[in-house]
Amino acid sequence: MESIIEKKKVIVYIVNADWYFLLHWKDRALESQRRGYRVLVITSPGSKISEIRAMGIDVYTVPFDRAWYSLKNEIVSIVNLSRVIKYVKPSLLHTVTIKPNLYGLFVSWYYSIPIVCNVSGLGILYSSSNTVYAFVRKLLETLFKIFIKVSNSFMFFENNTDLSLYRDKGIVNKINSSSIPGAGVDENQFQYALEPESKNVSLLFASRMLHSKGVHTILEASKILKEKKINIKINFAGILDYESPDSINENEIVKWDSEGLISWLGEVKHMPNLINKSHVVIMPTTYQEGIPRIIIEALACGRPVITTNVAGCNEIITNGVNGIIIPINDPVSLAEAIIKLVNNPELREIMGKKGREIFLKKYSNSIVFKYTFNTYQRLLNST
Repeated sequence: MESIIEKKKVIVYIVNADWYFLLHWKDRALESQRRGYRVLVITSPGSKISEIRAMGIDVYTVPFDRAWYSLKNEIVSIVNLSRVIKYVKPSLLHTVTIKPNLYGLFVSWYYSIPIVCNVSGLGILYSSSNTVYAFVRKLLETLFKIFIKVSNSFMFFENNTDLSLYRDKGIVNKINSSSIPGAGVDENQFQYALEPESKNVSLLFASRMLHSKGVHTILEASKILKEKKINIKINFAGILDYESPDSINENEIVKWDSEGLISWLGEVKHMPNLINKSHVVIMPTTYQEGIPRIIIEALACGRPVITTNVAGCNEIITNGVNGIIIPINDPVSLAEAIIKLVNNPELREIMGKKGREIFLKKYSNSIVFKYTFNTYQRLLNST
């Protein structure tokens, strides 16, 4: 007799890193299980795989080299991915970030499997003027255009700037693409809370520890604030992403901590608690984000956000409404924005309440789930 498991539709999530799946995609995968799908994950080997398997999710490992230095490595990745897909015979693929999207589209076309691709920001590939990046960018756009046309696919963009760019280039159209409001945040886990009573305002920077996230802007702003004798505390929390060529060594972060510029917390498991202990969240990133999860989490908890005028960030934060927008690489503007919020607790509260309201209207899990599962059903019904 055929088992119940075998009768289920199988969704395979293809993500380049196990920690990224847990941070951004766990909720959607668990919701897929609750809706009766069997869920599998394909990701690079990593230390978090046992944690994913503990959720009842089968994991297959395929190394994804996050750089673009070796054609041989890319061919090996595609071949190994193709073998896994042939073996598990999924009903639908859902891929995240550039390489999984591209390779997923290839195997989607090859095996005639419907696919949903998520563009969680175009990143440094589009914000850099480097000639190598420009060549890779053009090559990727050409390949995406080809495989999207020949596959049963749909592409989600986490902000409208990226969506408009890809539509203007003719890579996607109004039928096979739309925006989606981030990766979703659980409105019950991240609840509104009044800010803590404290003489000193606590600022939170929670992110992968990358130079391009605006770390040095924060350090320079911290020096300015020290000179002005503004009593604040800047907490750094996040993942050390040594696979990225843009990564920051922990020894550097510990040094900044010892100099009193920041306070290093390392990787923090319970983010709602950390955000609720903070007064303001800062994210002075320098490149095109999707929608940074920490900004959505901050709004959910009722915290104002200081961020930069880049795609994704400037879509969720409205200057003067639920936060403050500053130019990129501008520590003086960051220091001024911090001082403004330090001196105005009433403004922090107003912005925080407005942020929670915006979150519930647009960015909560329930809304993201609606976008996602309606698309799954449409693609599955078209096969």
